[in-house]
Amino acid sequence: MSENTETAILAGGCFWPAQELLRHRDGVISTRVGYTGGENDSPTADNHPGHAEALEVIFDPERTSYQDILESSSRSTAPTLARAFSVPTTAPRSSV
Repeated sequence: MSENTETAILAGGCFWPAQELLRHRDGVISTRVGYTGGENDSPTADNHPGHAEALEVIFDPERTSYQDILESSSRSTAPTLARAFSVPTTAPRSSV
């Protein structure tokens, strides 16, 4: 692993499928899920008004690229995958 790492923050629908796809990719060091862009400062699973579900990906740019991370994460935004994890909320939506 190089000493240089980069971070990608992705909001592409439900964060669980994206995390599962990315955490096993070569070059991905760690992943962390959470919420971004909403109306309160400390969102939780039960209280995240206006937030989108997001995934933080720390990766080694010598082993994978930001483009590869984006392309891999886009595979997790298919409607059939989102339905598999359906919860009545507005948080599973894409955002750039």
